[in-house]
Amino acid sequence: MTEGYSKLIMRLVSFSKLLVFSTLFYFLLSSCLSTHEPIERFKQKETTKKENIEQMLSSQHGDSTYQSLAYGPLTVYKPESFKQLDSLYALKEDFIERNDLRGLETSEIEEKIPSYKAQAQQDIHLVKYEIEHIYSLKARDSISIHRTVFLYDHMDSLLSQDILYTYSFPKEYEKMHINYLFEYHFLT
Repeated sequence: MTEGYSKLIMRLVSFSKLLVFSTLFYFLLSSCLSTHEPIERFKQKETTKKENIEQMLSSQHGDSTYQSLAYGPLTVYKPESFKQLDSLYALKEDFIERNDLRGLETSEIEEKIPSYKAQAQQDIHLVKYEIEHIYSLKARDSISIHRTVFLYDHMDSLLSQDILYTYSFPKEYEKMHINYLFEYHFLT
């Protein structure tokens, strides 16, 4: 009878060890997982804006007539508070690259960043994104080329769509125009 109790006690001890180990493993694993949502990167923002532009123009003009030809670079217009914060981060990065941790500590950049971040957060509504887009619209017998600038706010809402120029030509000159546009236009 005591042998049965000792086996039972041994099983309970091994089960409790397994339970403690499993609980510890669970807590370690869950602490490694980040609950932070990643910030959308610049390239992702650019891609998102291009997709939005193409969707909007396709729906406005129909998929059969609209064709995207080229995009200009995405330009960001930032308020002064963002420029100041960027320069602080550039200084911090410079100290880190030079492995000058003492200089970083004495410069007190780390202490200044939160207040500059708070100011930039208040001015986030002033951030604007601009991208230029060249596209064609095909009609039955002609093609029209449009060069348009799109301006977005920080929430990716379209603020304005300004057509810089538009011109048309007969459909039979399409190949010649594409050669001009991509071989000569951007080189001059």
